[in-house]
Amino acid sequence: MSKENWQWWAGRSKEWMDLGSRQTREDAIAEGLNSIGEGEGDFFILEARSLVPPPLDADDVLNNYFEWLGDNTDYYSGEADYPEWTLPRDEQRVAEAELQALLTAWSEKWLIKNMPMPDMFGDTRNAETIRNTIDPDALPGGHDNPREDAAQ
Repeated sequence: MSKENWQWWAGRSKEWMDLGSRQTREDAIAEGLNSIGEGEGDFFILEARSLVPPPLDADDVLNNYFEWLGDNTDYYSGEADYPEWTLPRDEQRVAEAELQALLTAWSEKWLIKNMPMPDMFGDTRNAETIRNTIDPDALPGGHDNPREDAAQ
């Protein structure tokens, strides 16, 4: 699922939307009915788009570095504050901004685009409960032979 596009999903619970992604609401309903079966309980549908993980955070990287430094050398005591930068505050901000820009570019190139998470949603809308009263055998393809084009 594209991280920008809204897609339709179906599932047995609001927390587990495992049937998707589909282009239309009707396709999500058909997928739910074909998968769950007649008289086997209601299901839920919603429209969602993927969670886009945030880039790595420069502040976290620096804090983890100083924590690691304290655990492995005598330069830092775990009972005190992290070591102070020897840079003036304005140069420290520039250095942190440079690190953040580098981490953001790396995250976008390697991390975010290569972590498919189709059922982890960043945003949802149009959630509803579908009462399972339709005979799935009456759907195109029927319950035991769902349409091939509905799966795409």
